[in-house]
Amino acid sequence: MEAIIEWDNEVIVVKLSGTLDFDKAFEFRKKSLRHFIQNKVVFSIKDLNFVGSTGMSSFVETLSELSEKNPNGVLICDVGLEYKRLLETFLNEKFKICDDLNQAKIADISTISLPEITKIEF
Repeated sequence: MEAIIEWDNEVIVVKLSGTLDFDKAFEFRKKSLRHFIQNKVVFSIKDLNFVGSTGMSSFVETLSELSEKNPNGVLICDVGLEYKRLLETFLNEKFKICDDLNQAKIADISTISLPEITKIEF
């Protein structure tokens, strides 16, 4: 799994690709909570694959915890229909699911600061 980090104005866009499975879930959680806790962040998951329920449940748990701790907002976009209902069911009300990246980037969130990272590998 890989996360490509892009900056768009004051929004961190994290484009996830590859496969999220049990082995990578812990590193994804640890690095997400370290790097994305104080900034508005948008996760694009159109190129992310989940291996079994373990990959999906780990992803949901990480985003739920991140959204509870992040005062600036956590959004997800580019979600396939097969995952959208699951994510809507299990994620808290602070977490937002947007149809596409443009919609997610313009969502109203307060001012943020930007860390000095550009790529994370899991």
